Amino acid sequence: MNTIQTVLWNGVLPSPLVLGLEKVHFRHGRAKVEHVPAVSLPMRPFCNVKYSDKFISASYVCQSQASGQEEWQDSSYLFERIQASRTSSQLLRYLRADSDWILKDTRYIALAWDVVLSKRLTEQGSVDDAQELRGFLMEHTMPLVSKFTPSEVSMISRVMVATNSGTAADIIRISQDIQTRMVQFEPKELCMVLWALSSHPGMDKDESRGLFKSLSQLVKSGMGLDHFTARDLSILVWSLGHVGFSDAALLRAAERESEAKITSFTSEDVSRIMHGFSCLKYNPHKLLVLITTHFEKRLDEFSAQDLALFFVSLGKLVAEPSIVFCRAMAKRAKELVAENDGRNQDAFDVHLNALVLWSFARLGLKRTAFAAKSLQYVNKRVSDHKEEDLVAIMWACCRLDLKLPQGLLGRFASAQVSFAETQNISHRSTQGFRYISILFNRSKSAGTIGNDELDAVSRDLTKALEHMSRGIESVSVWETTSLIVALGTMDLDITPKTAQRLQARMVATMDSVATALLPKLAYSIAKLKLGSPSVIKSLSAVTIYKAGVLSPEALVQTSYAFASFKTPSPGIGQYRQNLYVAPRRHDHLQVNRTRAQRPLLGILRASISPDDSWCVTPLVSVDNESNDKYTVVNIEILDYPGLMRVIAWCLNALDVVADHATMHTDDENVAYNSFWVRTISGKKLSTSAAKTVVERLSDYLAYCSPKPEDEMQTEFILGPITISNSEHPQYTVLSVEESSRTPGQMLTIASILSGLNIRIMEGLIQGSDSFGGETMTNNSLMFSYKGTGRLFTFCICMPDGNKFDAESCKSMLYTLGIGLGLSSQKFPLSPPNRDIRTAQNLSMCSE
Repeated sequence: MNTIQTVLWNGVLPSPLVLGLEKVHFRHGRAKVEHVPAVSLPMRPFCNVKYSDKFISASYVCQSQASGQEEWQDSSYLFERIQASRTSSQLLRYLRADSDWILKDTRYIALAWDVVLSKRLTEQGSVDDAQELRGFLMEHTMPLVSKFTPSEVSMISRVMVATNSGTAADIIRISQDIQTRMVQFEPKELCMVLWALSSHPGMDKDESRGLFKSLSQLVKSGMGLDHFTARDLSILVWSLGHVGFSDAALLRAAERESEAKITSFTSEDVSRIMHGFSCLKYNPHKLLVLITTHFEKRLDEFSAQDLALFFVSLGKLVAEPSIVFCRAMAKRAKELVAENDGRNQDAFDVHLNALVLWSFARLGLKRTAFAAKSLQYVNKRVSDHKEEDLVAIMWACCRLDLKLPQGLLGRFASAQVSFAETQNISHRSTQGFRYISILFNRSKSAGTIGNDELDAVSRDLTKALEHMSRGIESVSVWETTSLIVALGTMDLDITPKTAQRLQARMVATMDSVATALLPKLAYSIAKLKLGSPSVIKSLSAVTIYKAGVLSPEALVQTSYAFASFKTPSPGIGQYRQNLYVAPRRHDHLQVNRTRAQRPLLGILRASISPDDSWCVTPLVSVDNESNDKYTVVNIEILDYPGLMRVIAWCLNALDVVADHATMHTDDENVAYNSFWVRTISGKKLSTSAAKTVVERLSDYLAYCSPKPEDEMQTEFILGPITISNSEHPQYTVLSVEESSRTPGQMLTIASILSGLNIRIMEGLIQGSDSFGGETMTNNSLMFSYKGTGRLFTFCICMPDGNKFDAESCKSMLYTLGIGLGLSSQKFPLSPPNRDIRTAQNLSMCSE
């Protein structure tokens, strides 16, 4: 026998010389065969399997000449038949006939998956044959998951998602197997599996993050991404964005490696990676600068889809590039807007055009030439747009204050009628109404639209509203309110049936109307003449309840609406008398007793006095239905110092734990706080417990401004701590008495005063034993302590040298109480500040 050393290309043997073949390795499209004994055999292609431009490792072991020949011929013949399949039924027939071979070697099933994708077999023939083929492949794939090579796993995962085969649980199982051998995968193979995890339509985001977490751990332990190509990096970040896995270490590593390989990026890679970053709200500033520099003169390489995706990414991040790059983008976008009614594949379709226009508005880029051409295209093809696309376009027109082409507003209104007739009312429907109302009023005031078109738009909107009102109960309170507000700005003639449906919805939901929308809602009700007795009664009750957090301007607008109603409404002043009933507030409320009997405008005029005493009340509600894991507590109140501490104190006292929270204070100083809470055992609150939370927060969050006499107080006492503004003519005197010697007490006090930026001008520390030495003659403080511990006395002042005012003394007293570990502060068993008293034993907060 002769020893032959040769190299095979595409796995095809160059001559009929093989039997007793010991091992053949395929790697990167080439297979190397060593020490092959020469025998005469019919020439057959051997393992000619190509998976996504990469060959899979293959090996055969033939024990003897006869058995080896038979085994190799049969296996080779099966490969040929799988590759030659042209329909789903034909491939399924071949696979079933040789099912024994399939169970022996994973390459057969891998080849079958590759043929399914490359020849699109699931898209040909009958649906039943395609479904049966997918089921057969899944049945034979999942038991062999751990035996597939990395390349096979990568390819199969991609085909499963592309052909809609298998379930999300199957992809999860594959990813779990990969976690045990991740280091064996090349970046390209790993990224393809990550893409499959993030792209499966039925995938739960939380369950799909296991493989991403494993990759993150490897990065944190020191593994770099230097072996990832530009395409790998873009697929990685795209996948991270789609599953919502925002890992700072992994994102920073991907960003750094992308910066180093920016010259290798294609337009598709740029769009893909920026889309992933935007989904995670991660702004790669330096990478974006490099992209704009590198692609400033290469925007013509971007296809319509790539450019639209890139624009949307910038819009989500509100990341405006340089002026030069913006001009280049606008020029390229204008080139991609389709001419006339053409459907050029190289140009934006209606959806991409809407996305790009939305992105320009999001970035505040008012590029007139592009916008004008884009709106002309929209004007000719309004009927081809989906509702969400038209809503995005109308929002962009409102945001950029764009001039509408002739007839476009009317077509918007006609499209609104069409959507209302064929679809149920949704948040997009109400959004469309809001934006049309803005465009309607702008066009009317600018005189860019004729009376005939205005009348036609009004008729179409009235007709659309009639259809929408039939399902008005299915939309949220906010959507209903915003719809009525939008209608009020247009002054439409509403039909009686529509008016009855809107009135019934308002009566049912008035208690949940947002405070910011209440004045506008009242104004719209008056203008649209929707003020039935039941609506006015509900509106009056809500206004009375929320008057404490309404701004003066809002009260004026609300009073206008009530003045226009023919049906009398209760005086808003009754709000003061009915709502503040807690005994601890009565001393402050006496100031407002007389004013509480005045009508609305009387209260408004009196309430804007800066020297007056005032009170605020919280609006507290709980939602125990919308979330399966948490009870949601919503608090709305006029902000005041210490609000968060009182909320925390109440929740702590009720053994309630806040796992998540959002806090926001608007321009009118109204605080909106939402807490997702559970019990200390991790369960949702019961109905009775939720009711108790509302009652306690409503009681303790009510707040009144300090009484005039409180501002004049000079003595403040909290247990062993005393702060005096009358003891020294120039400084505030702080005294802390120690009942027994406590090591580190002086350090604690000094640290607190230093942290509060307090200057110590003089001081004494007096112990229980006699001093027995000389006293300092230049100190105004005298040794006189006769207790059992120590007395710390300091003359202090603010950085500017002045004494502390009453509010500063309270804050200092509170901070010292916590720092010195007083029990009522460390373990709050009484309301906040209950134990802070004056020298006259008066409550500092009128609790």
